Amino acid sequence: MNEVPVVDGVVLVHGGTCAADIWDDVLSMLSFPAVAVDLPGRGSNPADLATVTLDDCVAAVLNAADAAGFRQ
Repeated sequence: MNEVPVVDGVVLVHGGTCAADIWDDVLSMLSFPAVAVDLPGRGSNPADLATVTLDDCVAAVLNAADAAGFRQ
């Protein structure tokens, strides 16, 4: 028996030199809750890229999920 996982929502994370707006066209086509996040130093999340850590990026993703009301 294949179970379909229950999803509160999806957090979309951009790559390298992009920002959350890279997902705008995708977001408009999704039929489930989703949010795009700006990682530190990109888009609406200013930070000194020389000091951004992986932990900072993880925190940004978790904060976006929390703000959207998604369970972790």
